[in-house]
Amino acid sequence: MKYLWVAPIVEGHGEVDSVPLLLNRIGSELFTDVHIQSCRPIFQPRGRLINPNDSSLSNAIQFAISRLDAVPPDASRLVLLLVDADDDSPCRLGPQLLKRCRDVRPDRPIACVVANPEFETWFVAAAASLTALLTEIDDADIPIAPEMTRNKKKWTLDRSRTGNYAPAIDQRKFTSKMDLKLCRSRSPSFDKLCRELERAICVEGR
Repeated sequence: MKYLWVAPIVEGHGEVDSVPLLLNRIGSELFTDVHIQSCRPIFQPRGRLINPNDSSLSNAIQFAISRLDAVPPDASRLVLLLVDADDDSPCRLGPQLLKRCRDVRPDRPIACVVANPEFETWFVAAAASLTALLTEIDDADIPIAPEMTRNKKKWTLDRSRTGNYAPAIDQRKFTSKMDLKLCRSRSPSFDKLCRELERAICVEGR
């Protein structure tokens, strides 16, 4: 069994509860013989994380590393910055944030993943597997390219069986039921997350 400890830095309260579950599921369902354990995510508002004149990102990186320093020595480790693209281009925002992270601690493995355009895009990509949480939808109602349009929170809200969708309350529930293989096949940004986790496991040869 291979072990990977991840210290996530996230921009939403919903991700604080859902990302540890998501990481654990990725390890057990998409990888072979891998256990991914998450430290409790560090929350910082998106505006502060992406602002190059704000120290929140560098402080969060140092805090994340201090948490990883306390994990068992036989595990691989990764600091993971996960933010939404929103109106920014992921291919520009991601490298910019990653450079800033590595400038703070070039000695530690750090990955930056930009959910395009937001975390809920991954639910839309896996919508066919979320019939317990979404109203009846057919193939025509699911975007062919989920990452090409915005307002995935509204898409999820409009089709929620309860008539409500609040990330801080519902994100973990959706994360627990989404088909990860389906999501990975339809969402390049989710595939990016999986590839970064795979890379972190392989880098140290564990």
